[in-house]
Amino acid sequence: MKKAILAATMAVTIVGGASAQTISSFHSVEAISGITVVPGLGVNPSTVTLSAGATMTYQGVQYGITQLFGVFALSDTGALTATAGMAPNGWNFVNNNGGGGGIAGYNANANQNRFNPGDSGQFSFDSLSGDVTDYGFHVTLDNPNGPLGPTTYIRATPVPEPATLAGIGIAGLGLIRRKRK
Repeated sequence: MKKAILAATMAVTIVGGASAQTISSFHSVEAISGITVVPGLGVNPSTVTLSAGATMTYQGVQYGITQLFGVFALSDTGALTATAGMAPNGWNFVNNNGGGGGIAGYNANANQNRFNPGDSGQFSFDSLSGDVTDYGFHVTLDNPNGPLGPTTYIRATPVPEPATLAGIGIAGLGLIRRKRK
């Protein structure tokens, strides 16, 4: 199973405000770490974890991520059509197409049913069609008086963990060696 880790070297986006529910709500930040997604295979759900010490960087300032209460599939290229599948108790299904793309996922009330550091949960769709380009998350930050406010939407392109990349590299070398024989 491939493991995607949202690391400090990936491109991510962010916006302040708790009412954003379209693809156009996301804006750029420099970095994020501490949110891990293990994609499910076939009909198996994906597992999302908020690690202790999760952070993001916006305009050169690092913020701690203290809670996670939204998990989304995002598309920049068009609509996403989804039907609800599996989510933790108290999380609600969201499917919205507007603002130049689409979102499909789940959110919870920030005051209940949220993930605290160390928490994880499983998410799936019974069906999902469209071009999923990124993961999106709704989080609470450790500085409610900062320029982003107390909650923020973040977005990240999944980056395979180093072991997955090494495995791909070794497999590629094997194919090159085999071709030379």
